[in-house]
Amino acid sequence: MFFLFMVCFSIGCFNYNKEEDYYKEVEVTVLSETTLIKCCSPNFTGEREAMIVKKKNDKTDYLFLDEIRGFTYERGFEYLLLIKEKHLANAPQDVKSVEYHLIEELSKQKK
Repeated sequence: MFFLFMVCFSIGCFNYNKEEDYYKEVEVTVLSETTLIKCCSPNFTGEREAMIVKKKNDKTDYLFLDEIRGFTYERGFEYLLLIKEKHLANAPQDVKSVEYHLIEELSKQKK
């Protein structure tokens, strides 16, 4: 009986819940203006242009330096985009853990 208890206890201690990539659809507004920010990384030093984005139902604007695959930003326009965030469970340390992909450009307005 003790042996059976130990086997069941040991099996319960193992983590069978493997981490896997997951996806999230997010609606974001890309503002018509951008800003320059100072960057310093092994591959780039200096100022870099950053888009200003706001996620749906969020009051905070974010500086966005990443690429949205399939989307080309044009200064002077405000965009409403539906994007897919791909969260990488086991990304190497030198790679970003989130990738962004355009699903649909919902609107584009001259500002």
